[in-house]
Amino acid sequence: MAIPVEQRRDYTGRELGLEEIRRIGHVICSRAHVGLGTHAHDDCIEICYLKKGRLHWWAENERGGVYEVEAGELVIVHPGEAHGGADDIHDVCDLYWITFGLTSSKKLPGVTREHYNLIRERLLTAPRHFPGNSRIVDYFEQMLTAIETPGPLSQMRLRSALHQFILEVCDCAARGYQKTKDFRFEQVIARVKEDVTFFESVSDMAKMAGFSYNRFITLFRRYKGSSPIDFLNRERIQQAKWLLSDRSKSVTDVAFHLNFSTTQYFATVFKKFTGMTPSKYQKETLG
Repeated sequence: MAIPVEQRRDYTGRELGLEEIRRIGHVICSRAHVGLGTHAHDDCIEICYLKKGRLHWWAENERGGVYEVEAGELVIVHPGEAHGGADDIHDVCDLYWITFGLTSSKKLPGVTREHYNLIRERLLTAPRHFPGNSRIVDYFEQMLTAIETPGPLSQMRLRSALHQFILEVCDCAARGYQKTKDFRFEQVIARVKEDVTFFESVSDMAKMAGFSYNRFITLFRRYKGSSPIDFLNRERIQQAKWLLSDRSKSVTDVAFHLNFSTTQYFATVFKKFTGMTPSKYQKETLG
């Protein structure tokens, strides 16, 4: 039985009579695919939380460019701001998102105008992406559960969870980046980013960090939000995309240059992270 590319929950607040929530959802994407194209929300702010994986996200704002969003981070997109996945790609991830009204002419039901203006100011001046915490997932799940199992108090539960969620996001934004760096993992990560061919295997990465193989996998996943092999392969594929733009290099040349054991394995990994085969990518890139 084929495993679906996406497992998705997607709702509107209207389903429980909460007009302030335009859309809320949760998606687990097991394979990268084209589908996160350019879009905008005219009078809504969007807040996303990446539980697992990594996203390459771009937004048309004063900073411009592409954000590399790590597991455990929140992303804020302003009203009317065009945004989407880099190259329209929806990366492998476990992602929550919500859009809700945030304009100067309106306010959130159940919130005073003074508090609404303060919340609006904090969200619109917050960093574009910053660390969240496990409570963010709890509030998302409370909101989704209220929609999925409606009852006499579901609307109150949903609105209460929304307010708690917004306050938690404001607190996370105020704390900013306070993640303690661990040199054992950071030296491995830096080495991979410097030269994706330096490590031939996860065992080599574990040796540099000073851990046993199994311990390294467990602790790296906890530290980085993805497995060591996914991190290594994602960096390899980023390099592969650049190499494939050279007409003189074949798919086989690129595969073996990046330490993939076979071209078939390279093609499988490439498609997982880009949504297409290396041959198709090279053809579309070169025209």
